[in-house]
Amino acid sequence: MNDLARASLVCGSLAVAPACCCGPGGLPLSIAAIVMGVVAIRQIDAGGGVGNDRTMAMLGTIFGSVAVLLDLVSSACELFTQVR
Repeated sequence: MNDLARASLVCGSLAVAPACCCGPGGLPLSIAAIVMGVVAIRQIDAGGGVGNDRTMAMLGTIFGSVAVLLDLVSSACELFTQVR
């Protein structure tokens, strides 16, 4: 079991909720999920790891990326409503 893959999935999952409603509050978790996911994927590819570990790392990276996009969209919406 790759612990970084598991941590990436947890951080990515936890980062999506604040991104939807709280603005950029989940940004640190999002970035952590992306970084840990990429590192885990590289470790798994180099060591011939298990497919489930790679799937967890990929999902953590995807969730982190989606959370970053949601953070950016919610921040842009807040900025746009304040300017008007």
